Amino acid sequence: KINGLASSRPQSCGSRARATFGALMAIMGRAFWRLLGAHRARSGDHVDGWRRMGNKWERDGYRFAAPTPRDLLASQLSNFAPTPDLVVHADFTPSAQERRSQWADVADELQGLMQADFSGYLPEDILVKLDRASMAVSLEARCPLLDARVVEFAFRLPNVMRLDRQGGKRILRDVRARYVPPQLTERPKQGFSVPVADWRRGPLRDWAEDCLDESRLKREGWFNASDVRRLWSQHRSGFRKHTKFIWSVLVFQRWCDEYL
Repeated sequence: KINGLASSRPQSCGSRARATFGALMAIMGRAFWRLLGAHRARSGDHVDGWRRMGNKWERDGYRFAAPTPRDLLASQLSNFAPTPDLVVHADFTPSAQERRSQWADVADELQGLMQADFSGYLPEDILVKLDRASMAVSLEARCPLLDARVVEFAFRLPNVMRLDRQGGKRILRDVRARYVPPQLTERPKQGFSVPVADWRRGPLRDWAEDCLDESRLKREGWFNASDVRRLWSQHRSGFRKHTKFIWSVLVFQRWCDEYL
C-alpha cells in the first residue's frame, strides 16, 4: 500500500520481489536517518547530509515498491503519507490519481499516466498556481502548449518520440536546442517551493511557535497535539524534514485565525 493507495491488480512474483526490496530499502532509509542522524545531532555535527540521504532511501524505496506505474505516479504526487491520527476524526479523500474510476482504460501504461496527469495534476495543481499568481497582479496568462491542436497531436505521438535515455519531453528538447544554447537549459530543475525553512528560522519563527503551541492545538481540537509537536520538534531541530506538513498546518491555523 503506497500513500493510502492499494493496487487492485494481482502482483506477479516479480512485482512481489520488487515490493519486498522497496520495503527493505525504505526501512534502511528510516533506520539510517534515525540512528546516524540522531547520533550526529547529539554530537553537534551537521545532520543535513545524513537526513537527505536517509530520506532519499526511504522515499525511493516506497516508489520502487509501487506495483504499477500509476501507483508510482500517485506516490510521487503525494505530499506525505496520510496519517489519520494527525487530524482528529479525519476521513481520507483520494486525489485524482487515486480515484481509479477516472482513469482511462488503455493498454499503454504511458498513455494512461499522461491521461492521469492531464485530468488531475494539471488542473488541480499546476494551472491553479498559474491562475493565482497571474490574477494576483491582474495578468491574463495563457498556456500555448495546451492549445487543443497541440494536445491532440501530443496524444497521438508514439512513445519513442516522447522519451529517450535523457528523460521526457524529447520533442520539446530537440526543438529548443535549435534556438537556445544548451548551457542555458541543460541544468538541474528549480521549482517554486516555499522557503519555509528560512522563514521558520527568521521572520515567522514566533508566529509558527504560536500556531503550533501544544495548549492551543489541544484547545482547538483539530489536530493530535502530541503528534504535531513531535513532527514540529523533529523539523525544527533539523533531525527530519516535514516542510509540507508543517506548512499545511500553519496555513490552516492562519485561516482559522482569520475566519473562525
